[in-house]
Amino acid sequence: LSFSEKEGIFVGVNGTDMRVLSILLILSCLVSCSSGDKKARIVASKGLPSELLRVVDDDIWNSDIADTLKAITQGAVPGLMQEEPFFKTARISSRYYAQKHTTFHSKLFVHLDSKLKSAKIGVSRDVDAKPQIEVMVGAPNIDLLRKFLSERAPYIRGIIDDAQIEMRADNLRKHYNGDMEQKFTSAVGYGMKVPEQIKA
Repeated sequence: LSFSEKEGIFVGVNGTDMRVLSILLILSCLVSCSSGDKKARIVASKGLPSELLRVVDDDIWNSDIADTLKAITQGAVPGLMQEEPFFKTARISSRYYAQKHTTFHSKLFVHLDSKLKSAKIGVSRDVDAKPQIEVMVGAPNIDLLRKFLSERAPYIRGIIDDAQIEMRADNLRKHYNGDMEQKFTSAVGYGMKVPEQIKA
């Protein structure tokens, strides 16, 4: 296959080359379409601020590990005059995890997998909705899971908390009370964005 500068076209293409080119063009279109379809399926995430969906199987939840998970997700936020939990939580077993749950903005998956050699943690963003954070914790047995969760509790909580702060900040940048911002600027000399539902 070569390019003729004089004619500005590809020359020297035989039947086999043409078939290869046709296959490559079709594959390119399929990849582009698949990518476009994936982006089109991404919808706005749902859930109240600070809400967290915990997807934890019954054999884990019915063990003492449930107390560790509650401490991670429902522990009190330090420094507040009134005690408030980090997250507003709901919990389901993975067998009941359905399409309606996929668009929650914050999810924590905890499971046992005998194929794993050690405890693992993974983080995914904007999988089925946007903005979205999914934290996945797995271990080959319950003893390793217990140890891993105890050691990584602040790290796991921090991932989810930081992601939710980012979500709120992004939402505030898009939806804020412009009149309040102007009044604040006039009063103190610098701007401050406040949620659009707050009125003067």
